[in-house]
Amino acid sequence: MKKELNNIVEWNYDDEADITIGEVHISKTAKIILIILIVVLMILGGLSIYFRQYIFDYIANPHIILSAKEIDLEVFSEINAEDYIINKGDGYTYTIENLDKVNTKKLGSYVITYKSKNSVQSYETQLTINVVDTTAPEIVLTKDVVLLTRGKETDNFKPRDYIESVTDNYSKKENILIDFTTNIDFSLDEVEIIYSATDEQKNVATTTLTLAIFESDEEKQKEEEKQKEEEGTETTEETTTEAPRTEAQTEAPRTEAQTEAPQTEAQTEAPTTEAPVAADPYISGVHDVSIQVGSDFSSMVNQLVSGVSGSGYVYCDYSSVNLTVAGTYPVYWSSDDGASATCYVSVYE
Repeated sequence: MKKELNNIVEWNYDDEADITIGEVHISKTAKIILIILIVVLMILGGLSIYFRQYIFDYIANPHIILSAKEIDLEVFSEINAEDYIINKGDGYTYTIENLDKVNTKKLGSYVITYKSKNSVQSYETQLTINVVDTTAPEIVLTKDVVLLTRGKETDNFKPRDYIESVTDNYSKKENILIDFTTNIDFSLDEVEIIYSATDEQKNVATTTLTLAIFESDEEKQKEEEKQKEEEGTETTEETTTEAPRTEAQTEAPRTEAQTEAPQTEAQTEAPTTEAPVAADPYISGVHDVSIQVGSDFSSMVNQLVSGVSGSGYVYCDYSSVNLTVAGTYPVYWSSDDGASATCYVSVYE
């Protein structure tokens, strides 16, 4: 219904007015945006919780950290590749490849590969393993001290006769170089003979034989008797402290063992087919060497023994070489099975 009064128009509605005169209308856009933002954040939060492992794996680095990039491993040793991993259990899985190709019984360099991964990334890390021989040979003598009478016994003294065995953890018998003192001053009352054994990797072992030299057989016999008395005293003290074992004493003289000792079968089998091998001894790889005046003997010896091998224990006599004076000096080689050879060392200015 419309009424016009003094040019004033009046409208009448059944419902309330949307806005009154003087009222400012507030937009709802901001509220809508806020609500949408909250919803989006809630969705993102839920997704981050659900995919949290993937997110962590994307950020995290599954790279294996090793204690070293290259290691030395003694020949015949066991290897545990996991011992070199520093960051174990850092949220990754790993495998080790080429470990079966590492031959710890043979010198050389080998490379193994660590492959690590998580649900997103993967990495490879390599470790170089050098199988080395740093163990020196073992040289055993028949005695530690030898009593000699000056004269005939000293004139016939041979250092090699007192070598019982020479062994090494890797090198073969024929590849071990044995050396000993050859310039012996028998005018002294006591002399030390230095024995050395060098393997293919230049690992050196040494041992000492002491020579006690007497003017007469009587002095030598007195010293021998004195040593026997001292040994007897030590033996008596040991048996006293251990208490005599009657069982061991009664079992010692076993007639069965005595009857078995001289085995005729072993004697008849002694000249086996291997005997001809000893009839053809050899020393190979002997060569001349040139070295400068003032060099040390170890440098010269390393050059001499390089590539030398033989059918038995090889000995090197370089006592004639004088590294302080220029010249050419002979070096004599021999082995315990009769082989011999000669080379020359040229010492130059």
